Amino acid sequence: MNILISQGQSVLEIHTQKGLKLININRIRFVKAFNKGTVVYLVNLENIETNCLIKSYEKYLTSPNFFRCHNSYLINCNFVDCFCSNERYPFVPVAKNGSCKKDNTWEHINNFYFVNQS
Repeated sequence: MNILISQGQSVLEIHTQKGLKLININRIRFVKAFNKGTVVYLVNLENIETNCLIKSYEKYLTSPNFFRCHNSYLINCNFVDCFCSNERYPFVPVAKNGSCKKDNTWEHINNFYFVNQS
């Protein structure tokens, strides 16, 4: 896995079973841990399965746009539409404070929206 800069855009290089994929990081909605790998969910509803751990993505998909809101999820804050208790697709859980290392979830998301909506 690697980040490339092409024409001012950040591109993530991902190794899959089918081969090497280059993905503009702005197209990634979220990354979900799955079995012993991950699934990358893109804006065009394409899903890419990889053998990489979610921890590997965390060092390439960084703050402020990307945030690890749960042990199994790394989200792109640009695609967060609302916070609700109903399960709606795509539903991404948020860790309760203290239940994982991501105990500043709400603070991070509030800061992201405050800075980017001003």
